[in-house]
Amino acid sequence: MRRIGRRTAPDLIDTSAAGAARFVRSLRGAGYCPFLLADDHTAAACPEVVDELSAPGSSWILPGTPRVVPAIETSRELSRRIEAAGTTPMLVVVGAGTLTDIAKHAALSADVPVIALPTAPSVDAYASARSALRIDGYHRTPSCRVPAAVLSCADVIEAAPDELILAGLGDLTAKLIARIDWEVSSIVTGEPFDRAQADWCAFCARSAVASLRHGTLRSAAIPALDALMVSGLSMQLIGASRPAASAEHTLAHLWEIAVPFDPSQTDLHGLLVTTAIRTVVERYRSICAALSTGKAPSGSAHDIAAAEAGWRDRVPVEMSPFTGKMEEESAGRSLGETEVTRRRDAIAVNRGRIVELCGALDDAERALDALDRAGIGAYEAQIPDVWVTRAIDWVRYLRNRYSLFDVEFEMGWTV
Repeated sequence: MRRIGRRTAPDLIDTSAAGAARFVRSLRGAGYCPFLLADDHTAAACPEVVDELSAPGSSWILPGTPRVVPAIETSRELSRRIEAAGTTPMLVVVGAGTLTDIAKHAALSADVPVIALPTAPSVDAYASARSALRIDGYHRTPSCRVPAAVLSCADVIEAAPDELILAGLGDLTAKLIARIDWEVSSIVTGEPFDRAQADWCAFCARSAVASLRHGTLRSAAIPALDALMVSGLSMQLIGASRPAASAEHTLAHLWEIAVPFDPSQTDLHGLLVTTAIRTVVERYRSICAALSTGKAPSGSAHDIAAAEAGWRDRVPVEMSPFTGKMEEESAGRSLGETEVTRRRDAIAVNRGRIVELCGALDDAERALDALDRAGIGAYEAQIPDVWVTRAIDWVRYLRNRYSLFDVEFEMGWTV
Protein backbone atom coordinates (compact mmCIF):
# COMPACT_ATOMS: atom_id res chain seq x y z
CA MET A 1 0.00 0.00 0.00
CA ARG A 2 1.43 3.38 -1.04
CA ARG A 3 0.88 6.93 0.16
CA ILE A 4 0.35 9.42 -2.68
CA GLY A 5 -0.20 12.83 -1.13
CA ARG A 6 -3.29 12.42 1.02
CA ARG A 7 -4.26 9.30 -0.90
CA THR A 8 -3.72 5.71 0.19
CA ALA A 9 -3.42 3.61 -2.94
CA PRO A 10 -4.01 -0.12 -2.53
CA ASP A 11 -1.66 -2.43 -4.39
CA LEU A 12 -3.71 -3.67 -7.34
CA ILE A 13 -2.57 -7.23 -7.95
CA ASP A 14 -3.67 -8.78 -11.23
CA THR A 15 -3.87 -12.51 -10.70
CA SER A 16 -6.16 -15.53 -10.97
CA ALA A 17 -8.25 -17.30 -8.37
CA ALA A 18 -5.47 -19.85 -7.94
CA GLY A 19 -2.90 -17.06 -7.67
CA ALA A 20 -5.04 -15.31 -5.06
CA ALA A 21 -5.12 -18.51 -3.04
CA ARG A 22 -1.33 -18.67 -3.12
CA PHE A 23 -1.17 -15.02 -2.10
CA VAL A 24 -3.38 -15.43 0.97
CA ARG A 25 -1.47 -18.60 1.88
CA SER A 26 1.70 -16.52 1.92
CA LEU A 27 0.19 -14.24 4.56
CA ARG A 28 0.71 -16.95 7.14
CA GLY A 29 4.38 -17.14 6.18
CA ALA A 30 4.55 -13.39 6.80
CA GLY A 31 3.23 -13.89 10.33
CA TYR A 32 -0.43 -12.96 9.78
CA CYS A 33 -3.50 -14.92 10.85
CA PRO A 34 -5.95 -14.32 7.99
CA PHE A 35 -9.61 -13.89 8.87
CA LEU A 36 -12.09 -14.46 6.04
CA LEU A 37 -15.36 -12.63 5.37
CA ALA A 38 -17.60 -13.93 2.57
CA ASP A 39 -21.16 -15.03 1.96
CA ASP A 40 -22.49 -18.19 0.35
CA HIS A 41 -22.56 -16.63 -3.13
CA THR A 42 -19.15 -14.97 -3.05
CA ALA A 43 -17.60 -18.08 -1.50
CA ALA A 44 -18.86 -20.06 -4.49
CA ALA A 45 -17.38 -17.44 -6.84
CA CYS A 46 -13.84 -17.98 -5.53
CA PRO A 47 -13.68 -21.36 -3.74
CA GLU A 48 -9.89 -21.52 -4.04
CA VAL A 49 -9.42 -18.65 -1.57
CA VAL A 50 -12.32 -19.64 0.65
CA ASP A 51 -11.05 -23.22 0.98
CA GLU A 52 -7.66 -21.84 1.95
CA LEU A 53 -9.03 -19.61 4.72
CA SER A 54 -12.33 -21.01 5.99
CA ALA A 55 -11.10 -22.59 9.20
CA PRO A 56 -13.32 -22.52 12.32
CA GLY A 57 -12.79 -19.36 14.35
CA SER A 58 -11.00 -17.55 11.54
CA SER A 59 -13.83 -17.02 9.08
CA TRP A 60 -17.37 -15.74 8.88
CA ILE A 61 -19.40 -16.88 5.90
CA LEU A 62 -22.78 -15.16 5.93
CA PRO A 63 -25.93 -16.51 4.28
CA GLY A 64 -26.23 -15.39 0.68
CA THR A 65 -30.03 -15.33 0.76
CA PRO A 66 -31.57 -12.99 1.65
CA ARG A 67 -28.90 -10.59 0.46
CA VAL A 68 -26.61 -9.20 3.15
CA VAL A 69 -27.60 -5.68 4.22
CA PRO A 70 -24.77 -3.15 4.82
CA ALA A 71 -25.73 -2.59 8.44
CA ILE A 72 -23.44 -1.03 11.01
CA GLU A 73 -24.40 -3.85 13.40
CA THR A 74 -22.87 -6.42 11.04
CA SER A 75 -19.64 -4.46 10.90
CA ARG A 76 -19.50 -4.32 14.70
CA GLU A 77 -20.06 -8.07 14.96
CA LEU A 78 -17.28 -8.69 12.44
CA SER A 79 -14.93 -6.47 14.44
CA ARG A 80 -15.74 -8.47 17.57
CA ARG A 81 -15.01 -11.76 15.79
CA ILE A 82 -11.70 -10.47 14.43
CA GLU A 83 -10.59 -9.37 17.88
CA ALA A 84 -11.48 -12.78 19.27
CA ALA A 85 -9.64 -14.64 16.52
CA GLY A 86 -6.10 -14.29 17.80
CA THR A 87 -2.93 -12.30 17.32
CA THR A 88 -1.82 -10.41 14.22
CA PRO A 89 -4.99 -10.84 12.19
CA MET A 90 -5.36 -9.81 8.54
CA LEU A 91 -8.92 -9.45 7.28
CA VAL A 92 -9.56 -10.89 3.80
CA VAL A 93 -12.93 -10.05 2.25
CA VAL A 94 -14.18 -12.03 -0.73
CA GLY A 95 -17.19 -10.21 -2.12
CA ALA A 96 -18.60 -7.15 -3.80
CA GLY A 97 -19.75 -3.80 -2.44
CA THR A 98 -21.74 -4.68 0.67
CA LEU A 99 -19.23 -7.12 2.13
CA THR A 100 -16.32 -4.85 1.25
CA ASP A 101 -17.93 -1.87 2.97
CA ILE A 102 -18.64 -3.96 6.07
CA ALA A 103 -15.09 -5.32 6.09
CA LYS A 104 -13.36 -1.96 5.61
CA HIS A 105 -15.31 -0.41 8.47
CA ALA A 106 -14.70 -3.38 10.77
CA ALA A 107 -10.98 -3.35 9.93
CA LEU A 108 -10.70 0.25 11.08
CA SER A 109 -12.58 -0.52 14.30
CA ALA A 110 -10.44 -3.60 15.02
CA ASP A 111 -7.28 -1.82 13.82
CA VAL A 112 -6.25 -4.55 11.39
CA PRO A 113 -5.23 -4.44 7.73
CA VAL A 114 -7.68 -5.65 5.09
CA ILE A 115 -7.27 -7.23 1.67
CA ALA A 116 -10.13 -7.15 -0.82
CA LEU A 117 -10.86 -9.75 -3.46
CA PRO A 118 -13.70 -8.33 -5.59
CA THR A 119 -16.12 -10.88 -6.97
CA ALA A 120 -17.81 -8.34 -9.26
CA PRO A 121 -17.08 -4.93 -10.81
CA SER A 122 -20.19 -3.51 -9.18
CA VAL A 123 -19.03 -0.60 -6.98
CA ASP A 124 -16.17 1.81 -6.34
CA ALA A 125 -15.82 0.67 -2.73
CA TYR A 126 -12.62 -1.31 -3.28
CA ALA A 127 -10.29 1.70 -3.17
CA SER A 128 -12.32 4.31 -1.31
CA ALA A 129 -11.72 5.53 2.23
CA ARG A 130 -15.37 5.42 3.28
CA SER A 131 -17.91 2.68 3.74
CA ALA A 132 -21.56 2.92 2.70
CA LEU A 133 -23.51 1.62 5.70
CA ARG A 134 -26.99 1.89 7.14
CA ILE A 135 -26.72 3.76 10.42
CA ASP A 136 -29.68 5.00 12.45
CA GLY A 137 -32.11 4.26 9.64
CA TYR A 138 -30.32 5.97 6.76
CA HIS A 139 -27.41 5.60 4.35
CA ARG A 140 -24.18 7.09 5.74
CA THR A 141 -20.51 6.97 4.78
CA PRO A 142 -18.22 6.71 7.82
CA SER A 143 -14.44 6.54 7.49
CA CYS A 144 -12.91 3.11 7.05
CA ARG A 145 -9.65 1.26 6.51
CA VAL A 146 -8.47 1.36 2.89
CA PRO A 147 -7.48 -2.12 1.64
CA ALA A 148 -3.76 -2.77 1.60
CA ALA A 149 -4.23 -4.73 -1.60
CA VAL A 150 -6.98 -5.49 -4.10
CA LEU A 151 -6.67 -8.88 -5.77
CA SER A 152 -8.08 -8.49 -9.28
CA CYS A 153 -8.85 -11.98 -10.57
CA ALA A 154 -9.97 -11.74 -14.19
CA ASP A 155 -11.46 -15.23 -14.13
CA VAL A 156 -13.63 -14.27 -11.14
CA ILE A 157 -14.59 -10.77 -12.36
CA GLU A 158 -15.54 -11.89 -15.86
CA ALA A 159 -17.73 -14.68 -14.44
CA ALA A 160 -19.70 -12.31 -12.19
CA PRO A 161 -23.50 -12.33 -12.54
CA ASP A 162 -24.76 -10.07 -15.31
CA GLU A 163 -26.70 -7.85 -12.93
CA LEU A 164 -23.57 -7.08 -10.91
CA ILE A 165 -21.53 -6.06 -13.95
CA LEU A 166 -24.45 -3.95 -15.16
CA ALA A 167 -24.75 -2.36 -11.71
CA GLY A 168 -21.10 -1.31 -11.85
CA LEU A 169 -21.48 0.19 -15.31
CA GLY A 170 -24.61 2.00 -14.12
CA ASP A 171 -22.71 3.42 -11.16
CA LEU A 172 -19.97 4.56 -13.55
CA THR A 173 -22.54 6.41 -15.66
CA ALA A 174 -23.27 8.49 -12.56
CA LYS A 175 -19.77 9.97 -12.83
CA LEU A 176 -20.94 11.82 -15.95
CA ILE A 177 -23.76 13.48 -13.98
CA ALA A 178 -21.42 14.21 -11.07
CA ARG A 179 -19.02 15.96 -13.46
CA ILE A 180 -21.77 18.39 -14.49
CA ASP A 181 -22.96 19.17 -10.97
CA TRP A 182 -19.52 19.63 -9.45
CA GLU A 183 -18.45 22.32 -11.90
CA VAL A 184 -21.87 23.99 -11.77
CA SER A 185 -21.48 24.21 -8.00
CA SER A 186 -18.05 25.77 -8.45
CA ILE A 187 -19.52 28.34 -10.84
CA VAL A 188 -22.52 29.25 -8.69
CA THR A 189 -21.42 28.70 -5.09
CA GLY A 190 -17.62 28.84 -5.28
CA GLU A 191 -17.21 25.25 -4.10
CA PRO A 192 -13.61 24.07 -4.68
CA PHE A 193 -13.40 22.15 -7.95
CA ASP A 194 -10.63 19.79 -9.09
CA ARG A 195 -10.88 19.71 -12.86
CA ALA A 196 -8.25 17.00 -13.24
CA GLN A 197 -10.02 14.56 -10.93
CA ALA A 198 -13.44 15.36 -12.37
CA ASP A 199 -12.23 14.83 -15.93
CA TRP A 200 -10.29 11.67 -15.05
CA CYS A 201 -13.29 10.02 -13.40
CA ALA A 202 -15.58 10.94 -16.28
CA PHE A 203 -13.04 9.78 -18.89
CA CYS A 204 -12.58 6.38 -17.24
CA ALA A 205 -16.34 5.97 -16.93
CA ARG A 206 -16.82 6.75 -20.63
CA SER A 207 -14.06 4.29 -21.54
CA ALA A 208 -15.64 1.48 -19.53
CA VAL A 209 -19.05 2.09 -21.08
CA ALA A 210 -17.41 2.19 -24.53
CA SER A 211 -16.13 -1.33 -23.84
CA LEU A 212 -19.76 -2.36 -23.47
CA ARG A 213 -20.96 -0.41 -26.50
CA HIS A 214 -18.31 -1.94 -28.77
CA GLY A 215 -18.04 -5.37 -27.19
CA THR A 216 -19.84 -7.66 -24.78
CA LEU A 217 -20.81 -7.48 -21.15
CA ARG A 218 -17.94 -9.82 -20.30
CA SER A 219 -15.42 -7.71 -22.22
CA ALA A 220 -16.54 -4.67 -20.21
CA ALA A 221 -16.05 -6.31 -16.81
CA ILE A 222 -12.34 -5.60 -16.29
CA PRO A 223 -12.49 -2.04 -17.74
CA ALA A 224 -15.41 -1.42 -15.36
CA LEU A 225 -13.38 -2.60 -12.37
CA ASP A 226 -10.42 -0.44 -13.42
CA ALA A 227 -12.66 2.64 -13.76
CA LEU A 228 -14.28 1.96 -10.40
CA MET A 229 -10.83 1.75 -8.80
CA VAL A 230 -10.00 5.18 -10.27
CA SER A 231 -13.25 6.53 -8.85
CA GLY A 232 -12.40 5.24 -5.38
CA LEU A 233 -8.93 6.77 -5.49
CA SER A 234 -10.31 10.11 -6.69
CA MET A 235 -12.72 10.20 -3.78
CA GLN A 236 -9.79 9.63 -1.45
CA LEU A 237 -7.80 12.46 -2.98
CA ILE A 238 -10.71 14.90 -2.77
CA GLY A 239 -11.77 13.70 0.66
CA ALA A 240 -15.39 13.34 -0.47
CA SER A 241 -17.48 11.51 -3.06
CA ARG A 242 -17.89 14.65 -5.22
CA PRO A 243 -16.10 13.17 -8.28
CA ALA A 244 -18.33 10.10 -8.23
CA ALA A 245 -21.80 10.91 -6.99
CA SER A 246 -24.38 13.65 -7.08
CA ALA A 247 -28.17 13.96 -7.16
CA GLU A 248 -28.69 10.54 -8.76
CA HIS A 249 -27.04 8.87 -5.77
CA THR A 250 -29.20 10.83 -3.34
CA LEU A 251 -32.32 9.53 -5.10
CA ALA A 252 -31.00 5.97 -5.03
CA HIS A 253 -30.07 6.14 -1.34
CA LEU A 254 -33.58 7.28 -0.44
CA TRP A 255 -35.11 4.44 -2.43
CA GLU A 256 -32.80 1.90 -0.80
CA ILE A 257 -34.28 2.78 2.57
CA ALA A 258 -37.83 3.89 1.79
CA VAL A 259 -39.11 1.57 -0.93
CA PRO A 260 -40.42 -1.86 0.14
CA PHE A 261 -38.91 -3.92 -2.67
CA ASP A 262 -40.53 -7.12 -3.83
CA PRO A 263 -38.18 -10.06 -3.11
CA SER A 264 -38.26 -10.93 -6.82
CA GLN A 265 -36.74 -7.56 -7.71
CA THR A 266 -33.06 -6.69 -7.65
CA ASP A 267 -32.33 -3.61 -5.56
CA LEU A 268 -28.56 -3.48 -6.06
CA HIS A 269 -27.09 -0.04 -5.49
CA GLY A 270 -25.83 0.44 -9.04
CA LEU A 271 -29.15 -0.64 -10.51
CA LEU A 272 -31.03 1.88 -8.39
CA VAL A 273 -28.49 4.51 -9.42
CA THR A 274 -29.19 3.65 -13.07
CA THR A 275 -32.92 4.12 -12.52
CA ALA A 276 -32.20 7.42 -10.79
CA ILE A 277 -30.01 8.55 -13.71
CA ARG A 278 -32.97 8.08 -16.06
CA THR A 279 -35.02 10.44 -13.88
CA VAL A 280 -32.20 12.95 -13.43
CA VAL A 281 -31.32 13.11 -17.15
CA GLU A 282 -34.93 13.85 -18.08
CA ARG A 283 -35.20 16.63 -15.49
CA TYR A 284 -31.76 18.06 -16.31
CA ARG A 285 -32.75 18.24 -19.98
CA SER A 286 -35.64 20.47 -18.98
CA ILE A 287 -33.43 22.69 -16.80
CA CYS A 288 -30.81 22.95 -19.55
CA ALA A 289 -33.50 23.93 -22.08
CA ALA A 290 -34.69 26.70 -19.77
CA LEU A 291 -31.15 27.98 -19.40
CA SER A 292 -30.38 27.84 -23.11
CA THR A 293 -33.51 29.81 -24.02
CA GLY A 294 -32.81 32.44 -21.38
CA LYS A 295 -35.90 31.69 -19.32
CA ALA A 296 -36.34 34.41 -16.72
CA PRO A 297 -36.38 33.69 -12.97
CA SER A 298 -39.82 33.12 -11.52
CA GLY A 299 -40.63 34.92 -8.30
CA SER A 300 -38.43 37.24 -6.30
CA ALA A 301 -35.28 36.41 -4.38
CA HIS A 302 -37.33 37.10 -1.25
CA ASP A 303 -39.84 34.41 -2.27
CA ILE A 304 -37.07 31.83 -2.78
CA ALA A 305 -35.44 32.65 0.56
CA ALA A 306 -38.82 32.36 2.30
CA ALA A 307 -39.51 28.99 0.66
CA GLU A 308 -36.11 27.72 1.77
CA ALA A 309 -36.63 28.89 5.34
CA GLY A 310 -40.04 27.18 5.51
CA TRP A 311 -39.15 23.78 4.09
CA ARG A 312 -39.95 21.96 7.36
CA ASP A 313 -43.59 23.01 7.09
CA ARG A 314 -43.87 21.28 3.73
CA VAL A 315 -42.53 17.84 4.66
CA PRO A 316 -45.11 15.22 3.55
CA VAL A 317 -45.97 12.31 5.81
CA GLU A 318 -43.99 9.82 3.69
CA MET A 319 -40.83 11.84 4.25
CA SER A 320 -41.27 12.40 7.97
CA PRO A 321 -38.95 9.49 8.93
CA PHE A 322 -36.15 11.36 7.17
CA THR A 323 -36.68 14.76 8.75
CA GLY A 324 -33.74 14.21 11.09
CA LYS A 325 -31.46 13.47 8.16
CA MET A 326 -32.70 16.57 6.34
CA GLU A 327 -32.16 18.70 9.44
CA GLU A 328 -28.61 17.38 9.65
CA GLU A 329 -27.89 18.15 5.98
CA SER A 330 -29.47 21.62 6.24
CA ALA A 331 -27.58 22.64 9.37
CA GLY A 332 -25.45 25.69 8.70
CA ARG A 333 -26.78 26.15 5.17
CA SER A 334 -27.95 29.70 4.56
CA LEU A 335 -29.89 30.83 1.52
CA GLY A 336 -31.02 34.34 2.29
CA GLU A 337 -32.31 36.91 -0.16
CA THR A 338 -28.88 38.40 -0.84
CA GLU A 339 -27.37 34.98 -1.58
CA VAL A 340 -30.23 34.03 -3.90
CA THR A 341 -29.67 37.24 -5.85
CA ARG A 342 -25.92 36.59 -6.07
CA ARG A 343 -26.49 33.04 -7.29
CA ARG A 344 -29.04 34.11 -9.88
CA ASP A 345 -26.51 36.61 -11.22
CA ALA A 346 -23.84 33.89 -11.39
CA ILE A 347 -26.21 31.58 -13.25
CA ALA A 348 -27.14 34.32 -15.72
CA VAL A 349 -23.52 35.24 -16.44
CA ASN A 350 -22.50 31.59 -16.88
CA ARG A 351 -25.54 30.22 -18.73
CA GLY A 352 -23.44 29.29 -21.74
CA ARG A 353 -20.92 27.28 -19.76
CA ILE A 354 -23.63 25.46 -17.79
CA VAL A 355 -25.44 24.54 -21.02
CA GLU A 356 -22.10 23.37 -22.47
CA LEU A 357 -21.54 21.12 -19.44
CA CYS A 358 -24.97 19.60 -20.00
CA GLY A 359 -23.59 18.14 -23.22
CA ALA A 360 -22.49 15.25 -20.98
CA LEU A 361 -26.16 14.28 -20.80
CA ASP A 362 -25.69 12.94 -24.33
CA ASP A 363 -22.93 10.65 -23.01
CA ALA A 364 -25.16 9.53 -20.17
CA GLU A 365 -27.98 8.70 -22.59
CA ARG A 366 -25.61 6.73 -24.81
CA ALA A 367 -24.51 4.81 -21.73
CA LEU A 368 -28.12 4.11 -20.77
CA ASP A 369 -28.78 2.89 -24.29
CA ALA A 370 -25.83 0.49 -24.09
CA LEU A 371 -27.04 -0.76 -20.70
CA ASP A 372 -30.54 -1.26 -22.09
CA ARG A 373 -29.20 -3.27 -25.02
CA ALA A 374 -27.19 -5.37 -22.56
CA GLY A 375 -30.40 -6.23 -20.70
CA ILE A 376 -30.28 -4.08 -17.57
CA GLY A 377 -34.04 -3.62 -17.74
CA ALA A 378 -34.56 -7.20 -16.58
CA TYR A 379 -32.93 -6.35 -13.25
CA GLU A 380 -34.03 -2.80 -12.46
CA ALA A 381 -36.64 -2.51 -9.74
CA GLN A 382 -39.81 -0.53 -10.37
CA ILE A 383 -39.88 2.58 -8.21
CA PRO A 384 -43.42 3.70 -7.27
CA ASP A 385 -44.31 7.06 -8.79
CA VAL A 386 -44.82 8.58 -5.35
CA TRP A 387 -41.21 7.83 -4.41
CA VAL A 388 -39.86 9.18 -7.69
CA THR A 389 -41.70 12.42 -6.96
CA ARG A 390 -40.64 12.54 -3.32
CA ALA A 391 -37.00 11.93 -4.21
CA ILE A 392 -36.97 14.77 -6.74
CA ASP A 393 -38.84 17.17 -4.46
CA TRP A 394 -36.53 16.54 -1.50
CA VAL A 395 -33.18 15.77 -3.10
CA ARG A 396 -31.81 19.18 -2.06
CA TYR A 397 -32.51 18.48 1.61
CA LEU A 398 -31.47 14.83 1.76
CA ARG A 399 -27.92 15.77 0.78
CA ASN A 400 -26.24 19.14 1.07
CA ARG A 401 -24.60 18.83 -2.33
CA TYR A 402 -25.24 21.46 -4.98
CA SER A 403 -26.70 20.25 -8.28
CA LEU A 404 -28.85 21.43 -11.16
CA PHE A 405 -31.83 20.79 -8.89
CA ASP A 406 -30.54 23.72 -6.80
CA VAL A 407 -30.28 25.87 -9.93
CA GLU A 408 -33.88 25.01 -10.74
CA PHE A 409 -35.03 25.93 -7.21
CA GLU A 410 -33.04 29.14 -6.98
CA MET A 411 -34.35 30.33 -10.34
CA GLY A 412 -37.86 29.81 -8.99
CA TRP A 413 -38.82 27.25 -11.58
CA THR A 414 -40.11 24.77 -8.98
CA VAL A 415 -41.38 27.02 -6.16
